[in-house]
Amino acid sequence: MTHNMEKYKNVLIENTPTEKFPTLVTITKTPKNKVEFLHKKYISRDKAVIAIDAYIAETLIEKGGKKVKEELEELFGLDAE
Repeated sequence: MTHNMEKYKNVLIENTPTEKFPTLVTITKTPKNKVEFLHKKYISRDKAVIAIDAYIAETLIEKGGKKVKEELEELFGLDAE
């Protein structure tokens, strides 16, 4: 039995098929900023990729919100909530 591995956005995805779930994958290595994915299992590679992309998108949106708040405070002296 071979375990194929694939790297996606610095996350190592390894095929770990079982009899019940032949397309099962496990995240086996992550950078520090994505450690919550470590050892998580997904029903397919596509589901793992979707989860990683969603996490990255949410992080970017969160950072963007902080940036807008800082700009509002700088420009208008507003305490934006």
